[in-house]
Parts: sequence; C-alpha cells; structure tokens
Amino acid sequence: MTASPKEQLYRLRYSSVLHGDDPEATLSVIVATALRKNPALSITGILYFCRETGGLVQVLEGPKANVLALFAKISNDSRHSQCRVLEQIVASSRLFADFGMALAHLDRDLEQDVESRAPSAEHLVRVQYASVLTAGDLREGRKVVEEILRVAVRNNPSRRIGGLLCFNPNTLGIVQVLEGPAPAVRELFTTIMADTRHVGCTLVSEELLLDRGELLFGESWGMMQSETQETNLLGLAPRIRKSFLALRAPEDGDVAGPSLLQLAIDDALQVAPTLATSEMLMLEQEMNALAAPTPAGSHMDSMGGMQGTKRALDGHAPRVQAAAAP
Repeated sequence: MTASPKEQLYRLRYSSVLHGDDPEATLSVIVATALRKNPALSITGILYFCRETGGLVQVLEGPKANVLALFAKISNDSRHSQCRVLEQIVASSRLFADFGMALAHLDRDLEQDVESRAPSAEHLVRVQYASVLTAGDLREGRKVVEEILRVAVRNNPSRRIGGLLCFNPNTLGIVQVLEGPAPAVRELFTTIMADTRHVGCTLVSEELLLDRGELLFGESWGMMQSETQETNLLGLAPRIRKSFLALRAPEDGDVAGPSLLQLAIDDALQVAPTLATSEMLMLEQEMNALAAPTPAGSHMDSMGGMQGTKRALDGHAPRVQAAAAP
C-alpha cells in the first residue's frame, strides 16, 4: 500500500537505549501496542534490538504527519533515553510493507544502513498470537487442542514450521508461537484466523529472524505443547530463550533438543516477567484491548503485517513431551 498524494510516504529512523531490568519484556509490550495501533495510522516498520547493550534502532514508515506525531510520543517515553534521529526522508516505497511492527535482534552495527536489513522474500519469521476457544467446557477444549496438535504434527514439518501451543485450562485461552519461512507461516496464520473454534484471535508479536540461530523450535518437531494457568504470556519466546540459555550445559551447544527445550518452556511459564508498576498497568490495558472480540468482517490490511483480522490461539495441550512428526 502506498500513501496518497496528500500523504507523502515518510521514513524516520532513530536510535535510543532501553531502560529496566527486563528490556525484552518491555519490548513485548511495545510491539503488541504497535501491532494494535499502527494499522489505523498506516504505519509500518521494524525495531532492531541489541540484547547486550539495550540499544535499539526503530524504523517508522507511513504518512509524514502520522510518523512525526508518533515519533513525538516515542521521544517522550521514559522507558528509553538517548533518543537520536538517524534518518528522516521522503520515500518512494516501503521497506517493511508486510510488518505492522516487526522485532529483530542484532548483536552489533545497529545503526547500519537500514536498506541492507530489509527482509528478503524467503526470510524467517516468528509470530505469537492469543485467542480463546469457543468450547463449552474444559473436556471439549482439550479435545479441540488435541485435534489442533494432531494436524500440526502431521503438516508442519513439511512446511518447516515449528512452534509451541499453550493451553490455559481455567480460561480455555490459547497462546501459540509459530516460526519458520515467512510465506509458510503467513499462509498457516491466515488459515488459523478463519478457524471458528476460537475467538478474539490477536497477533501480539511479529519477529523477523535475521539468523537461523534465533529459531527456538525444531522445524521437524511439528508443534511443542504445554499447559499453564499463567495469563501474561507476552514475550513468550524471549522468556523461553532466556531459560534455555540458563539451563543448558556447555556440551549442549546452541541447538536446543526437545527435552532441554521442554524444561526451558516449563521454567519460562512459571513466572511472569517483572515490570515497573506503570508498565504493568500498560500491559493490563493492552491485553484487555487485545482480548476484546473484533466485529465480524473487520480486518487489518497489509499495513498491519499479515492480511486479515489479528487473532491468536492462546492455549496449551495437556502436559506431554514435544510432539514429533510421525
């Protein structure tokens, strides 16, 4: 989508340093908020983050007035400092047209020319979405989850898609993480959004994986599964990654096996991330808004990332080991 003649397409790139003891938890809130609000502003972009330094570079693309108004709010946000504009230009086309706001991790060269970081057609992505099953009771809900997992185990390996499905037995909520080649993940997510077995399907995280080392789940495993009563599952992937790095032994290397990764998942689901009071209130407000059902027929266009209404399966199957392809 391009801006109208009266709305010049504008690109602004800035850098800053994120504060707090758990910056990735803060990032999860920021990205979820952007995915909900940016489509109405016709704003797309990406946020690059360095885990080692807490530094970030964000690119905003959209109508000039909207981009500048959003950046004015961003520059006054107390969660970061040293905010510095790196580039602001009138652009002929979008570099990140498919992303409402993607997150990407880098270890260095955060301020490198953004065009060299634009995603290729076959880039890897990770998405997280949340929803609630329409099942009448827990027994029916578990049956639906088992059906979902059976299909995932059969079909996902051939698509090179891995992931995790978490089920909340108290609320019948589902949170699912999907990762793999962008075309395959987008096609699967479009199918998921149309599934009538759940409602309130909301995309809460969209991540561009610049390195295969960022993949968490084996592409041949089908779909891992777990069960939790935890309701705050924003930023689930970075929480699992942090737990995995803490649990692994040197001889385990960088590749997560199913058993060790399952331990990391269990550990990550035990405790919600600790945020400052103001951030926790923001998190509650955003999640309440994200959980609200969207009127039938409404949708977010490509400016919001993936086509279609942003919805998510927010659930876990009964406690079992990682599902493997037959």
